[in-house]
Amino acid sequence: VPFFHNDGWEEGSFVAKPKGHKVAGKESFGLDIYSFDKYVVFAPTTAPLSTIQAGVEDVSRWQDWDPSVVEEKVDQLEKTIRAFGGSAADAPIFVAELQGGWFNQYKHHCTYDDIYTYYGEDYTRLIFDCMLSQGISMLSYYMFFGGTNWGTLGDPDVYTSYDYSACIREWGFLSGRARKLRLGIMFTRSFADVLTRTDFVQHSETLKVTPSNAFNRRRVSAGKNKVEFNFFRNFSRDKLPSVAVQVKYNNNWIDLKCEIPYKRSMITLGNYTTTTNIHLVMATCPIHVRSIVSVNGTNTEVWYIESDDLVSGEFLFSTPVILNETKSNLNPSIRKVSNGSGTVLSFGGSNGWCSVSAGLKNPALLMVAISNDDIYTLTATFEESYWGTGSARRVSHLPASVGWGSFDIQHELLENVVRIESRPKDVGTYLMLSSGETSIPEGFVKVPVEDLYHGLPGLLFRPNSKPEIPKPVTISNMETRVTNFSKLPWIPLPLKFNSRTTPSLDTIDLGFTSGHSLYRLQFPTPNSKSPIAIKIDVRHRALVYFNDELLGGHTTYSHLMFRPGVKNGPDPFPGWTSYSLPSELLSKSRHVLNSIVIIVESWGFSRMAYWLNDARNPRGLLAVKCSSSEVTDSLKWETSGVDVRTLSNPFSVTGFPDEFELKNWSATEPQVSAGTIVFKSRNGLPTWYRAKISVVRKAGVRVPLRVQMTGPGDAQIFISEIYIGRFYGNGDTPQRDFNIPEGLLGKWDEEKVFELDVKLLVYGVSKEHWVGIEIKP
Repeated sequence: VPFFHNDGWEEGSFVAKPKGHKVAGKESFGLDIYSFDKYVVFAPTTAPLSTIQAGVEDVSRWQDWDPSVVEEKVDQLEKTIRAFGGSAADAPIFVAELQGGWFNQYKHHCTYDDIYTYYGEDYTRLIFDCMLSQGISMLSYYMFFGGTNWGTLGDPDVYTSYDYSACIREWGFLSGRARKLRLGIMFTRSFADVLTRTDFVQHSETLKVTPSNAFNRRRVSAGKNKVEFNFFRNFSRDKLPSVAVQVKYNNNWIDLKCEIPYKRSMITLGNYTTTTNIHLVMATCPIHVRSIVSVNGTNTEVWYIESDDLVSGEFLFSTPVILNETKSNLNPSIRKVSNGSGTVLSFGGSNGWCSVSAGLKNPALLMVAISNDDIYTLTATFEESYWGTGSARRVSHLPASVGWGSFDIQHELLENVVRIESRPKDVGTYLMLSSGETSIPEGFVKVPVEDLYHGLPGLLFRPNSKPEIPKPVTISNMETRVTNFSKLPWIPLPLKFNSRTTPSLDTIDLGFTSGHSLYRLQFPTPNSKSPIAIKIDVRHRALVYFNDELLGGHTTYSHLMFRPGVKNGPDPFPGWTSYSLPSELLSKSRHVLNSIVIIVESWGFSRMAYWLNDARNPRGLLAVKCSSSEVTDSLKWETSGVDVRTLSNPFSVTGFPDEFELKNWSATEPQVSAGTIVFKSRNGLPTWYRAKISVVRKAGVRVPLRVQMTGPGDAQIFISEIYIGRFYGNGDTPQRDFNIPEGLLGKWDEEKVFELDVKLLVYGVSKEHWVGIEIKP
């Protein structure tokens, strides 16, 4: 297994040098493969310099990302890496961490959907193509599947959702960005025999593209075939979708049509010969995948192309070709060029198929056009070598089957079962079996005569049944209780030496690192009638109660360096917030102590590797100052919480010691308003609720469920004892939807009624605070 690391960017760290090479008098050390991270475009709120200067919070003021940023950061990668010398001079180029989206933070108003929209559906595919154009042959995405910071697993950088606007969204949805990227991955896989190793070549003598910044690079496969890969990337500053392409062939310049939207990329073929000896000079239309089918006993290539109102182009062949068969609205046409020795094939429509050959008796090249919405569903199934044991199927870079037409198509080759997820608009599923695949999966039949793809050799069809949307969720058996501060297990909290304001222990010392820690300061009513106020410094959120009455709350948090509550780096300046203690709430007897309860919630620790390491900053209640010296002198400091060192999962609790209290629950009727179930904080105190929800799951219908939160209050949310999220109605995070783990609902091909336990802890900075929940698809 080769050793590698990931450079923060292309710096040349740990490149293996020849034996005897020294740095600063010492023999240098290098790893087997040099690799690095590559993040290209940053979201406006969280660019690297946003720790110094605040980012743009207002989404309506976000400017489109600039193509020149991609050109600057990507277009010299190959040259830079090779210049490091040593093993980097000729080893495979490896991007160990390639940008797959971007994160969001506390206190930002934008959502992950906003970030997804900012980058656009084509961004990840575009960066993928840029990497290939630089000769990069290995890469790994961060993140490819958006995640969830269950419970208190997150840190001050990110809240419950770690969706990352990734290709696969947090709830398991294969996004349009993933589907665009999948087209690129299928292309590289099905042409792996000629694409695995390529060399950069100049193209100016044989190819002209206008505008010039609509074309990126050309690479040629190593070996004798010299297949050309043309990397189009429309960075036209005029944002024009039409690209003028001229190809030099037989000393003549041939005009080829090319349509590609602004900020979109594609890879086209050139100098390629099919299995049936049809030679392609150049294409300006993308071939997303190729496969092999048997036509009258002859292995024949199938190209799956896109030709619609967004992406279209033409195919220049070196020999005259003719149309053998055609079906659909594809409207193919042929024109001869270069003294009749070449042929250009173009299409006037968008869906269907056609067959071309160099003569009536020659085997054909099949071209299948899939466009618009269906291109998102195009899926090729490849047989991986490690599944090949005991299988009669061949192991190849070519797919065993290609499918389209339904939202998700999974062909399980060993069982020969096709699992399909469909939308109401998906009429049916097409499946093209490759040569050698003779067993027809259950439910598939010949394509209907009236279908646009009828007659295409090897193609099968399965009609889809209309999915039924699940019925609304019902709730029952609701109970509630209120946290009783006086009953919590308080322990003394010592102060620092010679200090009357600062505890000597923080949450790390106490083990109170999951969520909340609670503090109680008790004192007798002072003799002085002067107003009493306290100032507190906490990290990160606080609620303050005086004799069981809510005074309010606040958040101490900052994205900027050296500010109170800074998410990264030293926190040298206290973030004092003042609260007045109402005189009417003071105890009337000096024998009954007054009680200040401060609930502090930590957003975790930012585990950075440098001096920016936020874990060096204390958590919990950092300091308290009181305007009355008489009160200060008599304060009795105590704390309470949950020591996570006693738990198997240190991120699974709210930190409230009464979280698992079994007594003192009382039945209550759900309050429902316009479909939303309302949960109120009773008298401003932390209030617990528990209930049961029933979910009807229909067989064959996969609909992920979410808890949608509304209201000005805050809530900690549990589903079947899984801590699924933290909601802040005051806007500390923009998150309103929390995913219910799909595993709680069983297999999606089973029909069943599921009963889930729901538990909420509700509180807020106002006595009237409430939250509302709906369970939605």
